[in-house]
Order: sequence, then C-alpha cells, then structure tokens
Amino acid sequence: MSSRRPHLILLLLIAATLAAVFAFASPSSPLYKAPSLGLDLQGGLQVVKKADPPPAQASLVTDEAMNRSLSIMRKRVDKLGVSEPDIRRQGHNEIVIDLPGVKDPQRALDLIGKKANLQLFDLETKLVNGVSVNNYAPLPNKLFNLLNNPLVKPLAKGANASSYYLFNKDHHLVTQASFNSLKQVQTWQRDNPKQTSKSDIVLGVPKTETVVSCDITARYCPGLRTPPKPGQTWYYLFSARPNLQGRDLNANGIRSEFGAKGPQVDLSFTSHGNKVFHLITSNEWTRGKYLQTPQHFAVVLDGQLITYPQIDFTDNSLQGGIDPSIGGAIIEGIGSMSEANDIATVLQTGALPIPFRTASQELVSATLGKDSLRQALIAAIVGLALVVVFLLALYRFLGLVAVIGLGIYAAFLYGVILFFNVTLSLPSFAGMILTIGVAADANVVIFERIKEESRAGKSVKAAVATGYERGFHTILDANVVTAITAAVLFLVATAGVKGFALMLLLGTGISLITAVAGTRAMLGLLSNFRWFNNPSFMGAHGAQRGRWLQIDFMRKRFLWLGISGIVVLVSAFSLGLKGLNLGIDFKGGTQLVVPTSKPTQLSTVRSIVIKTTGETSAQSSEEHTSELQSLTNLVC
Repeated sequence: MSSRRPHLILLLLIAATLAAVFAFASPSSPLYKAPSLGLDLQGGLQVVKKADPPPAQASLVTDEAMNRSLSIMRKRVDKLGVSEPDIRRQGHNEIVIDLPGVKDPQRALDLIGKKANLQLFDLETKLVNGVSVNNYAPLPNKLFNLLNNPLVKPLAKGANASSYYLFNKDHHLVTQASFNSLKQVQTWQRDNPKQTSKSDIVLGVPKTETVVSCDITARYCPGLRTPPKPGQTWYYLFSARPNLQGRDLNANGIRSEFGAKGPQVDLSFTSHGNKVFHLITSNEWTRGKYLQTPQHFAVVLDGQLITYPQIDFTDNSLQGGIDPSIGGAIIEGIGSMSEANDIATVLQTGALPIPFRTASQELVSATLGKDSLRQALIAAIVGLALVVVFLLALYRFLGLVAVIGLGIYAAFLYGVILFFNVTLSLPSFAGMILTIGVAADANVVIFERIKEESRAGKSVKAAVATGYERGFHTILDANVVTAITAAVLFLVATAGVKGFALMLLLGTGISLITAVAGTRAMLGLLSNFRWFNNPSFMGAHGAQRGRWLQIDFMRKRFLWLGISGIVVLVSAFSLGLKGLNLGIDFKGGTQLVVPTSKPTQLSTVRSIVIKTTGETSAQSSEEHTSELQSLTNLVC
C-alpha cells in the first residue's frame, strides 16, 4: 500500500486540478472568460504613424530615433493590455501598429501618439499681463483672441513662429492640432478640403513664448472659480522654456493610484529635478506671502494644462520650499483612473524623440477567412486522431494510458490559456499542435524502454519502474532544450512568433506533468494488478518480430552520414542560387482592399488572384501593377 500512496496522491491532485479547470472553463461559470483571439482570427485596429517633424528638423528622422519611437510605442501598447499586438517599421519614416480586438480605439490612438512632452511652469511668473491675464483672470477663452492680440501678432510673423493654428471666419479652431510650419498647414488644407475654406485664418505663436490649454475635462482652470465651459480656456505664457521638463522625472517612481482626492499620478524627480522643484516652491511660498495670494505651478502635458497645484503661503512648514528629500509631487484633479493610468504610462515610457501624425487608421477584419480556420482545425483533428491510432496500435494498453494522458494535457493547456489570457492565433495553434507531438513523443520514449525491459525478462511492474527511471532523463533533457529555445524565441520575437513560442513553452512544461508524471502514476497503480502482468498486453512479445526491425543501423553509419551530407550540400547550393522565397511580412508588397457588390466566397477571390498574378503568395507592386489594377474589375 505504501508504494501505491504517492501515485494515488498524484492522481487525486490531477483529478482535483481537472475539476477546477472544468469549473473555470465552463461558459456558465462566473469566472469564465472567452479566449483572446489574435488579429488573424478576430480583426482589430490598424494604425500607421508617420514621423512629421518641422522641415528644419527633418534630419531628426534617423534609424535610431525611429527605433526608439518604436520601443516607446510598444511599451505604451503593452500598458493597454492588448494581447499579441504587432508593431513594426514600414519604410523610412512610418510605424505600423496592429491591435487585435481593441475595445476603445480612440483611447488607444491618443495614448500611442502622445508626444509625452511634460512641462512644469511657475505659473504666475509666466502669465503675461494684458495678454493672458487681467487681474489674475484669463481673458476670453478663444485662442484667436490671444494670438491676434496687438502685443503678440507682430512677434509671430514669417519664420518667427514656433507653431501655427488654423481658424475659420468665426474665429474657432478648424482643428485642435497645431502645425510646425506653414507648409504643414497648406498640406493639411489640401488633404481635408471639406473642413477648410478660403476665409480660414492662420495665426502663429512666437518662438520665444508658448500657449497652453485647459479644457472641459479639467475640474478647474487657473483664474476660473467654476469648471470651464465647453470648449477650451487658453493661456499665453511668456518664455517657451519651462522650469521643469520630462527629463527631470524618474520614470521608475511614477505610478497612478486612487488618492484622498480621487485618481492621481505620483511623480518622482531626479536629483536635479528635486533641487529645481525645491527652488520653485520656495519662491512661490515667499511670493505668495508677500502678495497674500496663493501661487501655483502648472503641470502641462503635450500643451494641455492638466493640473495647477498651489503652494499655501499660510503653511509655515512650506517656508523654504518643499523638502527635496520628499523626491516628487502629485498630479491631482484627474477625471478617472483610466486617464490617470494613461498619464502615468506616457510619463513612464518617456517622450517620443520626434513628432508623429496618424497617416491612416482603419478597423481591419480577420486576416484568415473562416474556411482557412476550418481547414486548420480539420488538419489538427486529423493529426491528433492519427497520433491516437498510432499509440493504440503499437502500444495497446500503454497507448490507451498515453491517450488518457493527452486528454489531461489538453484540458490543462486550455485552462492555462484561459487563466493567463493567452492570445490564440494561427501561430499559437501551430505551437499547440507541436506540443501535442512533444507530449506523445515523451510517452513513446518511455514505452519503448518499458518494452525493452520486459523483453529482457523483467516483470511488467519492474519494467515500468525501470523504464520511467531510465527514460526520464532523456525526456527531461529534450524538454529543457525545447523550453530554452522557446524562451529565447519569446524574448526576441514579436506578435505571432511570440505567441507560437509562448504556447510551445507552456505546452512543454505541462507535458512533463501529464505525459510523464501522470502516466507514471496510472501505470504504477495498474502494475499491482495480476491481469496487468502480461507483456503481450502492452505489445512486448519477447524478441522483436520482423527482419526490418533487426537492421543494424549503426553498422551503416557512414552510408547515412553520406546521404545526410549530400542533402546538406544540395540544400546549401539551392539556397545560394535561388535564395529564400520571402513573404509579404518580410519584403513588403501591395495590400489591395476590394469591395464587392455582393457576398463573395474567399475561395473564389483566391482563385482569381492566383489566376491573375500567377502566384499563390504576395508579390511586389512593381511586378504585378497591371494585374492588380484589373483585379478589382475581375472580382466585382
């Protein structure tokens, strides 16, 4: 009984885990969550961001800057919680972002494209009397009034402007975006003819100064005793140079949380930032004490004033400024935790080294049709059925135990997919099928070892014990190598390849539990029964039968090495002569969206494409321009 106890305990643990998986994976369970699907299975949002610096700064668009921007955008997307996004460079100055199943496209666009230019101003010293303040209250909240002011307009003529805004005849902004040059204004007008007219007015901001806005999402704006009305309240600040910038922040200390006054973002400064912040707050306390008026510092993110905390001059503990050992500040007055999370994200990831604009955005459908998915599932089911038949035919009762182990493995893997919210895509399915083969292979190695021990004259119980003991190290070594390969691939790959690597890594770990420990426990219990002590019951018939099974492969090792060498040489020659046949994901090509007048079978469209281009894979536009131009007419 003592020898059975460990096996019985392990099987009971497996049974309990299976019960938990079925309870969690059942659609009727309150904990159930449908599996996440990749872009190829459910579609999503595709965004193309194009580097758009001012003409005088075109040299900023370098490979280093683009790669840095790509890394920042990837970190921001990861914070969104999007499963298996695909982010890649396209050409010299574009970044393509594919987001499968994104639930809030506008939030994703705003977060990805934020320049994350954080600025902190000593507010009262920057506001300009006669332009942006009147007895510490803002002038009418139209930006047009500020930039058309006689004190401002002459300073922003020609090339003396740092940015430009476009207004209609009613003095309202045509677009909230600012432009880096007059050429950009003209380009935007040309690309958006329905939003522009000949009566539009362009006004600039002087290079030495800046404007910031405070919109309706803020609780309060400087100088207003009530929340702002719909629209924006603008402030004209003397000197475009802030007192503190994003580079003065310590990214590791930035976090969002729900504080005493609602959602907030905790800022952490560098040592230099702490010193400057201490000096600002010291000056504000002294100035407020003298004027008997609270002083503020404005926190501006990408030109938007998000909060303006005040230094209380009646609090003597603040005399001399905020202690630099505190090492930070708090952004309060944020409308929601989602907004606080987004602010923290862009500050943590840092500012984009160059400005970007959205060149295009569209919701894309699943890149795989239902027929392709159906074919993949059929292939997986047929492959699994063949593995089951092979195991049952060659190993009989041992094969039945292996099939039960594969069933347990499949249940565990599905539970892990749901629990960790693993994204399912076609590469993930490929990894899943491969791990089934890995799990079956582990059983094959051990079962062959058991049969060898049985043919050597050992009892079935002893053969099982010895087979697992001697075969386990071989399986462990093979699985460790597979796991290391999958881990490295996961760390360096992106998108679908990362999903393949993750599935392979998870499946390899689970197979060690189910295909080795689980089947070992089942056979350990069964080997104690008399009816099980029969070698033929598991396909071990003393000596091996059939001459083909008795070939001495090692004696002919030089023949096999020669054949392998010839295959390697032929493959190397073919690779050097013809090269690799790269797909559209490696060498690019043409993406053609064809609207049809009525529902059309994907197989019909595919046959037309193959017939027209003569290729089953994507080709470059230079090769098939004329064929692609006529393809729309053929399909429709």
